[in-house]
Amino acid sequence: NRFMRYEWQDATTDSVLSINQPGLYWVKVTDSCSNIWMDTIVVSLAPPVPLSIGKDTSICVKDSIQLSATPGFQSYQWNPPYQVSATSGRSVIVNPLVDTAYTVIGEMSPGCVAYDTIRITVHAAPPVNLGADTSFCDGDSITLNAGSGFSLYAWNTGASSQFVSAKDKG
Repeated sequence: NRFMRYEWQDATTDSVLSINQPGLYWVKVTDSCSNIWMDTIVVSLAPPVPLSIGKDTSICVKDSIQLSATPGFQSYQWNPPYQVSATSGRSVIVNPLVDTAYTVIGEMSPGCVAYDTIRITVHAAPPVNLGADTSFCDGDSITLNAGSGFSLYAWNTGASSQFVSAKDKG
């Protein structure tokens, strides 16, 4: 049975009715055998529900960050399930190894959902290369360079600069 005729409460006759207001809607359909069916639906629009998990951010490789969604929703669903401590719950911990966008869908009531997305940019630290093992004569020294671009240096000697002078073996 294929419907041959549609009649909505506003007198339109298309098979689809687009709405953007709450209210009572009904349709009367007629099939190829002249059978008539009618159905109604009450549509209520919920007020916009703000859901946020914060602004886009960045982390370093192997770091983790806690993401927390706005409280007050009945359930939360996190996607993608990549490097995330859980796929449900208001707060999760993520530790992506590559740039990743995480989305949370919060359900206020059945069918009333809101969502937000956060993009996590992952920065890889440049490698530290002090060069090949070396030797020098007693009384000489060598300057070791940890490389530029780091915000903090911590040598086993207690030095905290990019360069350190080595005068002893070790």
